[in-house]
Amino acid sequence: MEKILNNLGKIAFILTVLGVGSLVAVVLSGAIYPDMLFRVLTPVGILCTFAALALYIIQWIRAVYQSYKRGEKSAAMILLILGIAVIIFSIFRIYTK
Repeated sequence: MEKILNNLGKIAFILTVLGVGSLVAVVLSGAIYPDMLFRVLTPVGILCTFAALALYIIQWIRAVYQSYKRGEKSAAMILLILGIAVIIFSIFRIYTK
């Protein structure tokens, strides 16, 4: 189980590259809605990107838990506060536009 959790970062990176790469391919090709390239690559790109985001979140939660478990409570608190700050900053940017 630990080996699978260690590979989360690699899997998330591969999914990110695939997702963003397929979205960039759609943009660079100039494909619009009725085109088959658009209808296939856009959902694949969005799915890969959000799956990678979920894996990054799982990896972050695991890092906070491991820091807390090892007794590094200050490191766990810093990771937790930074994560919450990023989430709040992102939400604030979305709603202030």
